[in-house]
Amino acid sequence: MGINISELQKIIGKDKIISRKDQVGGLFARPVEAPGLVAVQPEKAEEVQKLLPWARENRISVYTKYSPYFPESVASAEGLIIDFQKMNQIERVDSRNLMVHVQRGVTFTQLQQVLAPLGLRVGVPVAGGSDSVVESLVNREVTKGAAKYPEVQVTNMKVALADGRIHLTGSHALDEEMADWKEDGGPSFSRWYLASQDSFGVVCRASVYIYPKYESRRALVFSFSDLAGLLKALKEIPICELGVEYLGFDARGFEQAFGAQAGAPWMLVVGLDGRKKHVEWQVKTVRKLAAERGGKAAEPLAEEKICAILDKPGKVLSERHLACFTTPRNYPALDESLLKFAKKTGGNQLDLGRILTAHDRGRAIYAVYDIFGGVSAPDFENNAGLFLHRELGEKILFDLPQGKLAEEIYAGKPGLSRLLGQVKCLLDPAGILNPQLSLPKGIKAEEKPAPPPERNWDKILEEIKAVVGEAWLSNRLADLLSYGHDFSIVSGVIPNIVVLPKDAAEIQAIMKIAGSYQVPVIPLSTGFNHAGMALPRRGGILLDLRRMNKILINPETMIATVEPAVRLRALFMDAIKYRVAEGVVLKPALPLSFTSVSVLGNYVARGGAGCMVKYGGNPEMIVNMTWVLPDGEIVKLGPTEVPVQYGPGPEIAGMFFNADGQFGVCSDITIKLFPEFPAEKLLLTASSEIEDDLMLKQLIDANYALCRDNIVDFTYKLHHGVPATILAGIAGMEADEVAEMVPPHSMPLLIQGLDQEELEIKEEIVKEIIDGHKMFFVDAASLNLQDVVNSDTFKKGYGVLGNRVAAYRGAFQWIASFVKLEKLPELWKEYKELRAKYWTSPDPRVYREMILAGMAMQGPQQFARCANIEFDWWWDHGNPDSIKRASMFVREAAELLVKRGAPLFRNMHGAGDMHLPRHKVYFDLLKDLKKTMDPAGIMHPNIHHVL
Repeated sequence: MGINISELQKIIGKDKIISRKDQVGGLFARPVEAPGLVAVQPEKAEEVQKLLPWARENRISVYTKYSPYFPESVASAEGLIIDFQKMNQIERVDSRNLMVHVQRGVTFTQLQQVLAPLGLRVGVPVAGGSDSVVESLVNREVTKGAAKYPEVQVTNMKVALADGRIHLTGSHALDEEMADWKEDGGPSFSRWYLASQDSFGVVCRASVYIYPKYESRRALVFSFSDLAGLLKALKEIPICELGVEYLGFDARGFEQAFGAQAGAPWMLVVGLDGRKKHVEWQVKTVRKLAAERGGKAAEPLAEEKICAILDKPGKVLSERHLACFTTPRNYPALDESLLKFAKKTGGNQLDLGRILTAHDRGRAIYAVYDIFGGVSAPDFENNAGLFLHRELGEKILFDLPQGKLAEEIYAGKPGLSRLLGQVKCLLDPAGILNPQLSLPKGIKAEEKPAPPPERNWDKILEEIKAVVGEAWLSNRLADLLSYGHDFSIVSGVIPNIVVLPKDAAEIQAIMKIAGSYQVPVIPLSTGFNHAGMALPRRGGILLDLRRMNKILINPETMIATVEPAVRLRALFMDAIKYRVAEGVVLKPALPLSFTSVSVLGNYVARGGAGCMVKYGGNPEMIVNMTWVLPDGEIVKLGPTEVPVQYGPGPEIAGMFFNADGQFGVCSDITIKLFPEFPAEKLLLTASSEIEDDLMLKQLIDANYALCRDNIVDFTYKLHHGVPATILAGIAGMEADEVAEMVPPHSMPLLIQGLDQEELEIKEEIVKEIIDGHKMFFVDAASLNLQDVVNSDTFKKGYGVLGNRVAAYRGAFQWIASFVKLEKLPELWKEYKELRAKYWTSPDPRVYREMILAGMAMQGPQQFARCANIEFDWWWDHGNPDSIKRASMFVREAAELLVKRGAPLFRNMHGAGDMHLPRHKVYFDLLKDLKKTMDPAGIMHPNIHHVL
């Protein structure tokens, strides 16, 4: 069907349409004939919003690009191509929270010109395919700082859907001022659009991380005589968290990137930045470690020139280009297989440029190949990729496969392929968005199944008994009663049957039985159930997963695979047995929670790591998951051997985070482990101010400064409650009796170093910042706290020795949210008013309990871009008045956060029913996905009534 130009002009205006064939053809790398295409150049998202439903109604395909030019495969198509060069506004630079909001057409050059005078910079790609900041970073192009900084540099997005709706992702679904955080109110659909290349929706704007420019910027160059030495350096030195960029090159690759002769077969470039005193120590240490691995200091060109090149976006250097992820151990096999492909296709010797980027502290390698000659094969990238995939399988990861390579990869992952197809059909059922892309085709949602056979619980019991054995299930009332409640204010009902499966296969069999009878299924991990998130609402089958408690650690790639019943402390104690560098062992990023909590349950439910200030939130540390879907299909989400957070294809795994058991049962997760350094110190800090609000402001300003230097491993803003419970335990008193003795706002900080010298440098920097903000350090020994408040406690028990925090009055409750640090004072003021309302009483004891109900801040997130805040309180199970006040208080506290535009961290205490509908387009997508994934509604029904 041809495009009606007059109709198109009414939507977008005459001056934004390109219909002359020579002009349309000029949007391709080489001038082409494109008789069936018309181009449009919108200036704002709202114009795209109007274009897409018109195209959908008229069955017109819409093409966009994630490279400088449209692909030649589109030239012969019919449809509309969108060129975003006029959509080039930098909407806002938030220098305090280190975030910039840019439209689709903003280029790296344009953005850098704006950021440089502000002392800021943006992460730039190693080998970028697009000049657009949004296209590059949404497409997950690996940045040069990938050894240290997050894999994905994008948070919120503004996405035009095929039906004309605008999906504001993450925290922007509620409010664009309160927070800039990627997580949605429930499952993380935001991640769908990463690397989807507009096949799910057209990304028009994104919020992008920016970074401070430091007082010292250095670059070191080392030459290596062999590949083995370079790989050792790329793997082992970034583990020590020295520097920002770790880039390896062969001689040809180095010459292309830097315009200078390499002088050796292999070269390593290390970029560093930070406080001068810390960078000087790092330079000395990197030189020593590189020399021990065979590296010789080299000076092929001036250091400032190397730094300038590191700060510019890298480009794809040749038409024949290939990139994939692998591990340092498997890189030589990748190299060998590529050379084998060259010989097979008629080339005896490749004219080849290699770039090897250390990824995420050296746990993986991002391998870039530019081929300048020696291969005669057409369609090199796809044909070579297919050959390598068949040779190496899971040892490599193509995160964005296309053509036959994509078809073969997705064919080998039917569960993942099916999920991608379901999301495609949900968001673009007509298939108009970039139909040329090699994504699995859309699959229509199933109709609601026919009514099930009459539920005969005796028969269901017998069928499940045949799966797990008689010893591992029960319908005895005495066994069922404990599963109907937890220590929160939320009420549940008892299940009909409790089953203890031993593995994913048994879960699969049980799910199929449950599906055939349309019986509810509720998963439970370790039994530390808090806030009603694993309580049955309509009876059914309770899956108690406590038998599944295996841990498998791979020290080479620094990952651990854990089953649901593995507890936090167990994983920590297992991980620290593995040494990965001199004096350096492994540790998991554990949440600020009780050590009896399930690792899997906490990560999947979007727990907040104690060290999130350094490494980010727990969902970003998951590299693979195994899920049993409601229909019994088993799906693996993520690569199995390459420890990268995503892939292949769009990031589909996010929809299982914080889903509250709505989309299946997780049988294992694979998570990243991190270095545990030998030198460490815990510093206790407090405000010198007397007035409460000024205390909080002082602490917030200090946090911004501390996080900007990116040297603190752990920070946690406390309130009266936590230190009061610890002190009360020491003194043998009640927590409320000592609450007034502790400050309302205090902050422990954990710092670590590779040696004592680094620790002392970090401590000096921290003390300089704390003193500069007129705060002071608390001597734990003077308060007799050195045995309970120390670095060991905060790592293994996370601030709560012996779980004393739960001892006061029997139950600890909280509700949490993501907000900017600068928004904390206004929230704290409103929370105090709310607290006074529900804790008003002539009884002085109630007044002291009110003091305990404070505001804590976990983290904040890296560079203080966002804070995870929580409102805490304790309540008394045995006191009807306390139960009543707590029940109303939790609802009002959640309402306060959402009303202010702060998305809830988790939908606890039934808050999902109040919270989720306010996310507008996101909520509609959530309901539609629930119908698609679980048409019979068997997964944890009524956990949120609105679904």
